Amino acid sequence: MRQTPRVMARAWIGFVAAALTWGLLSPPAHARYMPPDLEEVSIGRLIANVARQAEAKPDDPDVWFRLARLHAMAYASKGDTAQVNRRP
Repeated sequence: MRQTPRVMARAWIGFVAAALTWGLLSPPAHARYMPPDLEEVSIGRLIANVARQAEAKPDDPDVWFRLARLHAMAYASKGDTAQVNRRP
């Protein structure tokens, strides 16, 4: 059965009215930024741990990439420690 344009217009207006009512009456959602839980770790310790992983898996390019990034981070930071995410 084919609907007339008038019936379709009423359905569309009803849908729009319901969506606007729902949107206007819903309470606002307040979001807050949660800062990361960081700890200071020795860069030498990080490099030693990843180098040990590289010796265990010499064919894994991901480990070598992480080791290269750690060396770059140590060079760029010119410090002895780095902030890393604390694991639960």
